[in-house]
Amino acid sequence: MERIFKRRKLEPILSLTKLSIKRIALLLFNYSIIQNTLALICSKCIKEVASDGKLINLKIIPNEGRVTMLFLSHERFRDDLLVLSAAEKVRVLIINHYLQTRLFSIYYPKMEITDAMLHAVGADSPFARHQEIFHAFLRGFLASLYKVVQVDCVISSDVRNDFDFDWGVVSKYLGVPYIVFHRENLVASLTSYNRARETMKSLKRFRGNYIIVHNDIEKRMFLESGYVDESQISALGCLRMDNFIKRIKNGNFPKTKRKRFLYFPFEISAGGIDAYHKVLGVVLQFAIQHPEIDVIVKPKVDFYLKWEKNTMEKFFENAEIYPDKIQNLQILPYADAQDLILESDVICVINSTVLLEAGIAGKQVIIPYLKESQESDDIKLKDYFHLFEVALDEIELKSKILENLNNLKQTSEEIMEGRRKVFEKFVSSMDADATGKYLSIIKEIVS
Repeated sequence: MERIFKRRKLEPILSLTKLSIKRIALLLFNYSIIQNTLALICSKCIKEVASDGKLINLKIIPNEGRVTMLFLSHERFRDDLLVLSAAEKVRVLIINHYLQTRLFSIYYPKMEITDAMLHAVGADSPFARHQEIFHAFLRGFLASLYKVVQVDCVISSDVRNDFDFDWGVVSKYLGVPYIVFHRENLVASLTSYNRARETMKSLKRFRGNYIIVHNDIEKRMFLESGYVDESQISALGCLRMDNFIKRIKNGNFPKTKRKRFLYFPFEISAGGIDAYHKVLGVVLQFAIQHPEIDVIVKPKVDFYLKWEKNTMEKFFENAEIYPDKIQNLQILPYADAQDLILESDVICVINSTVLLEAGIAGKQVIIPYLKESQESDDIKLKDYFHLFEVALDEIELKSKILENLNNLKQTSEEIMEGRRKVFEKFVSSMDADATGKYLSIIKEIVS
């Protein structure tokens, strides 16, 4: 008991000691010699993405006419880094995400920090002081870092990325453009459109240089919210689709020995947990009953890590189903979605751009539009369901999967033309020219 009492007396003293050490460190960080040294050390946390996609150590050499892009929170990008690193006269750099998060946690209080707090903090807010001090440090630190690394622009994947925001704003202040390749672009229902617009309204004004989105609908949403001006945003398509479109046009489809069914689970908002369980149950039962057919479940990595892995495991336990004992079943959250699409015969998906990707690949696509989803006001692309197969209940879903696998027919040109138009409306041009457009506007901004 005495030991517990002593420990409780020591805890506030230790806490104050840690706080004092942190404050002293913050004061030291503001000296230019310390910032220069820190910048040199942190430059070792930066890697270059080679043209073949491999990470190599940073070379402190002149740019030789190349545009150097530093990607913040690079884990949130998909193939954008690889697409741009393969382009001529482009130098793609990534920085260890730990450095960004560590600096953020040092300067901001340990509390829940919302997007609005970062973007639109008022002068009278106690939070403003933390941001002011952090920005003062970043002005010196980033100026030193950019002299060492020679960065032409910094790029984020979302205007709401907390750890990128301050870094981007201060980079702009230093004359290094802060550009956002905004990746969340499927505002394909009235609910999702209005929700996105209200979110952007709450953030007040964009404090970077430029935003690039995939489609004109997303661009209109940003403009209506008042977050950006017309001169600050362009709709240029999706970088990672260029190669995918070229593969489709070239007929570059991997061949598999067995028939393959591919299922992309949906977020709970697309009908609730009951619909989620029903569709997953159909897929698992189908795999058990048809060992001659390969069945693949491809969760989205973000969802899988946050909630879906636990949700699936609980469902397996309750249903007394053991996926590792079903030899023709694979759950592959980290596999490349586009490779899986091209390798599969029949695909089941709802509320995702995967619907349109599989569509332009000419695949037989089934939308699990069960009763629960029919009652949801957040089902995307409903106006285009006629271009695909639609299953309205579990029985119909199971029969359509088997029917389509047994009858692999070619999609009519009329349907394909409709799918391509929708793809261009929401995702990217079928001309596969997004990369050129991105590079052109980035060079214009940098120059």
